[in-house]
Amino acid sequence: MKTPGAEGDSRIDVSHEELEALLAAAPEGVGEEKYDETAASMIAMLRYGSGFPWNRLEGLQENLGISLPAATQCEIVKETAVQIQPKEFLIPVPPLPLQQKFAALVERVECLRAVQREALRQAEHLFASLLHRAFSG
Repeated sequence: MKTPGAEGDSRIDVSHEELEALLAAAPEGVGEEKYDETAASMIAMLRYGSGFPWNRLEGLQENLGISLPAATQCEIVKETAVQIQPKEFLIPVPPLPLQQKFAALVERVECLRAVQREALRQAEHLFASLLHRAFSG
């Protein structure tokens, strides 16, 4: 491409080869989206799955020869998250009899823990009494 000629002239002179390169059809299998959904999922996995900060991801992309600023990566993940967000979030709930059985079991364990704590407290008190009796003369 050639630069504009006269000052204020906004036309750009383009050769036939340059024009063909600019107007060339996209290769087969290339979609209309600028970024593939696999790119968005990989960025999200590195960011949230592996804990990469945005600036480190930007450096990694740069090392791979892909100029993708941190802000752009953040926007890509944000747009993808909106698309894949579940409409309904179901939480499995066990049947009521199983919940009641579990609650009874937890209650028994708590009672046993309380008995054990009291036994330990009494044992420590008895040990302290024995030490006092042994060394007080």
